[in-house]
Amino acid sequence: MAREGVSHWWYQRLTAVALAPLTLWFVWSTIQLMGVDLAGFRAWLSGPVNLVLSTLFVCTLFYHMKLGIQVIIEDYVHDHVLNSLGLIATNIVSVVFCVLTVVSIFVIVFGS
Repeated sequence: MAREGVSHWWYQRLTAVALAPLTLWFVWSTIQLMGVDLAGFRAWLSGPVNLVLSTLFVCTLFYHMKLGIQVIIEDYVHDHVLNSLGLIATNIVSVVFCVLTVVSIFVIVFGS
């Protein structure tokens, strides 16, 4: 446990660095897609690069969020039970929302 904080810090910085270009790509793509109908969006998202970048963006975003909320809980929630419950809830919520978002992306691309 002694060096756990260092790896957490590095993961948070790594996800932040990864999110910088992914966020720029996401914003640029969103602007380019303004006014596009569902069929056009599906065609765009079906491209392998856009599908991979969308999935990577979502997963990185939720993991970065989980790391940030974890730090807040560890620093400011001093009750052991509430701290543990908060960390468990953060892990569950981040995984569930990440999975739901990725499934939604794949339903849009491969679904009917």
